[in-house]
Amino acid sequence: MVLGDNDLARYMRATKSFSAPSLLMRLAYWQRKAHVRVQLDDGKHYVANTLDDWAAETGLTRHQVRHAIKRLKALNFVQTKMALRGKNWMMHIRITDEAMDNADERFAVTGV
Repeated sequence: MVLGDNDLARYMRATKSFSAPSLLMRLAYWQRKAHVRVQLDDGKHYVANTLDDWAAETGLTRHQVRHAIKRLKALNFVQTKMALRGKNWMMHIRITDEAMDNADERFAVTGV
């Protein structure tokens, strides 16, 4: 399975959230786009976007985006880092290696 495939129901079960899968699917899309990724000091590639940008892309509110990030971090699906983008500090976010490596397992639908 490729993380980011359009299987919203499976992601909703895995995250027990509606907003988290919406953000995760958009993040998976952008993380594959080389021209929007930023390599930070840890050598990992992150996507830099504002809460307003994520909200516009996902149809979520800013509050829902913040909740989604918090939920995905708690599940170790994403990692965030604050870094400068231009002259402003911005949250950078990436799907963790563990989430990518174990996507089939972590998003498996069991008992259905």
